Amino acid sequence: TEAKAADFFFGHATARNVGFKGVRVDEGDLIVRGRGPYAEVHRLNARSGAGYVKGDIRFASRLDEVRGPMSVRLDLETKLPLTDAAKLFDEDIASILADFETDTMPQTTLKGAIFNSAYPEFKDKSYIEVAAACPSPLRFKGIPLDYLDFDLVGRKGITSLRNIRLGYAGGEANAIADIL
Repeated sequence: TEAKAADFFFGHATARNVGFKGVRVDEGDLIVRGRGPYAEVHRLNARSGAGYVKGDIRFASRLDEVRGPMSVRLDLETKLPLTDAAKLFDEDIASILADFETDTMPQTTLKGAIFNSAYPEFKDKSYIEVAAACPSPLRFKGIPLDYLDFDLVGRKGITSLRNIRLGYAGGEANAIADIL
């Protein structure tokens, strides 16, 4: 049998007092739309207390035997407690977030593309770009910081931290780092 996809679809959803991956959502709404093997969650706007996730998530697929999308593209803005953010990501990112402690909600912008390993032509093409800002006191691996801002770019074999700005004991440090 040959795989088929809808010619066009469009919808809107609103929800209140729901959970997603163990994160409580007080209210949210989104548009879902697509054509053929392409779909997107558009204008996602989920709120919980003072926290939020806003943006778009796009899914591209092929009409073949592979189950799951060929790629997922993210364009999100978030302001979430670290414990909730950790629940939304895989264990690698959750373990990094566990190194941080703060009573405030860092603001982040997250952009990227994640390609399915079933498609070898996209091997090593996945990437992530994160801009994060925590203007209030936090701890990193138990070390107290006054604030922390940075830009992170993750590509094949390298993670680059740029525009690192942190406050420590009333002073300020600026840095860049590459993690190979």
